[in-house]
Amino acid sequence: MEISTPSLTTTFIRDLYARMLLTRVVDDYAWRLYGHVPNGLLVSCRGHEAVQVGSAICIEAGKDFTLPYYRDLGVVLTIGMTPYEVFRTYIQVREQVKVAATLAMIT
Repeated sequence: MEISTPSLTTTFIRDLYARMLLTRVVDDYAWRLYGHVPNGLLVSCRGHEAVQVGSAICIEAGKDFTLPYYRDLGVVLTIGMTPYEVFRTYIQVREQVKVAATLAMIT
């Protein structure tokens, strides 16, 4: 029984690298913006870029689904979320944390 493996083209490898680099850049920038905020609820995905992109690249739109969690930045960027949408999500979460903290102090 012979097992064949598909060959990886240079274009595909560059695409994977670009996705990993985008994940690292967005993560670094988010960390600089929000990482110092107490209870900012931002957790870095540093060091997990290859695993996240590699697992997400196998997902076929309209056929498969994924349930990413808060550290799956590489997954959400690979399946189509834009950096703008990622930062918009971070801003919304940060605002919700501020409201919750304010409400906790009032009660």
